[in-house]
Amino acid sequence: MLAESQQRLLPQRGEGAATAHRVLQRELSAYERMRAGLEAKYTDEWVVIHGDELAGVYADFWAAARDAGLRFGYGPYLIRQVAPTDWVEYA
Repeated sequence: MLAESQQRLLPQRGEGAATAHRVLQRELSAYERMRAGLEAKYTDEWVVIHGDELAGVYADFWAAARDAGLRFGYGPYLIRQVAPTDWVEYA
């Protein structure tokens, strides 16, 4: 059972997926607007985007996830590794 403070962080019935999707679209758009600057400074590092803001830069995913969880609860927020736009992985 979740504590009352944790339950308030969860989307309410009927808001859930649609609200999370809208917020993540906003955060993905924010990342794209920041992309050139992020690539110039933070390639291979992990970033947290919350709303339209860069909330933090981290050396690894787990540090980003831990801090995002402490600051923003269950989210939504975007955690993404900064990689060059022309980066391609070959299998």
